Amino acid sequence: MLSMTRHNDLLEIRTPAKINVGLRVLGKRADGYHEIESLVVAIDLADTLEVRPAEDDRLTLSVFPETSKVPADDSNLVLRAARLLRQEASIAAGAYITLHKKIPAGRGLGGGSSDAAAALVVLNELWQIGLDRTRLVELASRLGSDVPFFLRGPVCLMRGRGEVLEPVDCRLTTGVLLVVPPFPLATVDVYGRWGGGLTTARNGARLWLSLLRDGKLSDLGRTLVNDLEAPALSLRSELRQYREALLNAGGSCVSMTGSGSAWFALLPSCEEARQVAQRLHLEADAEVHIVAPWNSVASSANSGKGQPWT
Repeated sequence: MLSMTRHNDLLEIRTPAKINVGLRVLGKRADGYHEIESLVVAIDLADTLEVRPAEDDRLTLSVFPETSKVPADDSNLVLRAARLLRQEASIAAGAYITLHKKIPAGRGLGGGSSDAAAALVVLNELWQIGLDRTRLVELASRLGSDVPFFLRGPVCLMRGRGEVLEPVDCRLTTGVLLVVPPFPLATVDVYGRWGGGLTTARNGARLWLSLLRDGKLSDLGRTLVNDLEAPALSLRSELRQYREALLNAGGSCVSMTGSGSAWFALLPSCEEARQVAQRLHLEADAEVHIVAPWNSVASSANSGKGQPWT
């Protein structure tokens, strides 16, 4: 689902965010990870990654805007992806990498994972390594649980710790009203508050997919579950107001994405999402975006940029 454009020696790739349309935590595994089940949908709120060759083997990462507070050091998954790819190919190539951030970090939107996946794709091309998509997915799984999704999406049933993916043919016209609180949540902290035991309950992802495909958003809203909402609320109780604001504005299918802190409402179209946004009353600061599923008709019109609501 990731595509590149070339401008002389510069390669550019857009990197979409994602939402979890439901998320079940089925238990904690022996390796310390949690077993999950989710329906994951890429959306057209996107970062942009630009790369060009360096004269030596140095990897230089610049992140804009500085207000994104995303580090440009070795903790950034983009640099980790670049080094992993270099190691796998046994080469000593370098690159100048520029990351233009639009996806807020620490909100359950997968921006860092998407950037890492895009780095694998675009540097594989820049350095002419020639790894196929299957091999890139294997490398992605070493970088993080969400990273492989961005090489397999735009819509997948997700299991395991996030690395077991079943791509599904599901071209959506749904509108997404996204509310992003001003504070992040750390995934490790949210999972640390999850106190559930091992469960075999699997009411989720396939049912959610069926309802989403059929456009039965009210039914989807009644069955939708994110098992990380309660742990997130135990860390930041003020999160509840964002959910209530979306419901009060007319959203019938409302949920938190991933481990938070962002919330979304699914509407039949982007136009109806705009109408709900007009009725939205937030008592606290938040970014509000109207977006479409990645690669949908509406997404193509938006060119991967999303539409901020002000």
